[in-house]
Amino acid sequence: MKPISILHICDQSEGGIAIVVLTTAQALVAAGHRVRFLGRCREDPGLQARAGANGVEMVPWNGFKDLHGMLVLAEEVRHWGGDLVVSHHRGCDVIVGFLCMLLGRRHAIHNHEIINATLSVSSVMRLTNPLWRFIGRRAVMAFNISLPTHRSALAFFTPSQPERWRIIDNPLSTIPATKPTGGATIPTVIALGRVAGEKRPELFIAIIEQLAAHLPVRGRWYGEGTLRPAMQQLAMAACARQPRLDLQFPGRTAQVAELLAQAQVFVHLRADEGFGLVFTEAMAAGLPVVAARGGNSGELVEDGVTGLLFAPDDIAGCLEALLRLLGDEQLRLDFGAAGLARVGRFHPLTVAKDYAHQVREVLDG
Repeated sequence: MKPISILHICDQSEGGIAIVVLTTAQALVAAGHRVRFLGRCREDPGLQARAGANGVEMVPWNGFKDLHGMLVLAEEVRHWGGDLVVSHHRGCDVIVGFLCMLLGRRHAIHNHEIINATLSVSSVMRLTNPLWRFIGRRAVMAFNISLPTHRSALAFFTPSQPERWRIIDNPLSTIPATKPTGGATIPTVIALGRVAGEKRPELFIAIIEQLAAHLPVRGRWYGEGTLRPAMQQLAMAACARQPRLDLQFPGRTAQVAELLAQAQVFVHLRADEGFGLVFTEAMAAGLPVVAARGGNSGELVEDGVTGLLFAPDDIAGCLEALLRLLGDEQLRLDFGAAGLARVGRFHPLTVAKDYAHQVREVLDG
């Protein structure tokens, strides 16, 4: 297959979008393709450095904060002579689409949000905003990072041109670490993600505190966010009330794989998660997953096979699932092995191969 060349424009430096793009970019470069990345990855600076060292052309950019940012963007698009310009956020899509239209560049829209029967606010905006529809008709193609079961929903979004939507998996962004030998004396329940209201960190504190009434437990939530200082204070108060509890919000970490390998159960409390990179990271570490039902959790986590699902905001249901798993080592091992078997499709090289094939198919078609 003829190599492809892509300019990725990503004004979302927080969260998983930049991680997904840079992980895929490295795999594409390893397969002989050319990738240029305009943006930053504050969520994982180490990944940003590795991508640059591994051949991704990195252009530091802080987004549309000022005139300088707009000028940098315009210059990158104007001088790009590769196959495709790909934008990665709804605000970015419109601006990049206009630039590509004016400068004669081929543009693809990469939608990282979930598309299902319940329309997200951004999707409604895209359906009703004439500006979006005007630019969308001129895009070469649009990607959706989602799962095949959403294919029927895509027909609703683009009934006249369903061939322009392509579904591609998210790649694993961590290399699984080796699990330590021997059982843990105190089990660890781990969560990953921004410490923000929609991720439900206050619910994590309430659940882990109640769990400690049944057995000694260590709770860890790794990630940054505006609520982290307040959550750390609440965690300290919970530890003071419950002597068998060790609960912390240590902040961002570069040792995600190692920390997952040391834990016994992964928990995720947000019910409307999009793809949810953390699900595949946990399963790649051989961890059983306890997650709120909704979003993509029910597709990535097979209830009763790779983890246990509970109703959103159901503290009792989550607590029951955690107690069941922490009390049954063999069940944890069985769920972990089943999860590990499912995540092979998310290997970066597998995803990059599919990505390049679909781009080339559209460009040549």
